Amino acid sequence: MDISDEIIGIKKAEYRLSLVEFVTKKRKKNWNEKFPKRNEQVIIPNLAKEPLTNCKYAEIVWKNGSYWFHYSIEVQEKDLSSLSLCPAGADLGEIHAVTVATETKALVVSGRAIRSISQFRAKVLADLQKKMSRCKKGSRQWKKYNTAKKRIRQKCNQLEDLEHKNNERSNRIFRKRKRHESCHRTSVRD
Repeated sequence: MDISDEIIGIKKAEYRLSLVEFVTKKRKKNWNEKFPKRNEQVIIPNLAKEPLTNCKYAEIVWKNGSYWFHYSIEVQEKDLSSLSLCPAGADLGEIHAVTVATETKALVVSGRAIRSISQFRAKVLADLQKKMSRCKKGSRQWKKYNTAKKRIRQKCNQLEDLEHKNNERSNRIFRKRKRHESCHRTSVRD
């Protein structure tokens, strides 16, 4: 993979042999010769906000009807010993969406709404799949069910919104407590 500030080039290997030639090649004389290979690059624009010079792993993933470029980079740890912050540990889960704990406080945010939406979607998809299995593939009704199924799979705004609200809720509670503690400290000093 070649990475610059403007573009990302991903190596792609293609064989110059079609499937028909591959199947019939064993019948010809030199069937054990190597297949000709062509090395090419797929070029995509670099829209990353971070510098990708320390990129350790990258992949292209099909998600929500489009291709996404996922990557992981190495980030240097910051020295937090000089800051007057309290360390906190967090755990993301399915039953409890967020569990956060510090030395003095703890918070558990329920993930019931997220589970309920994903369970409802699975139920609707199963119902559509059952109806599709009774139709002839390619018929008008099958296509209608298929578009409805695709629409339900593409729609992920509700889950993303709930995940965002859960994260904001946990952050907001700790921010409020920090402000109240600092206000309380200043009032005691006066």
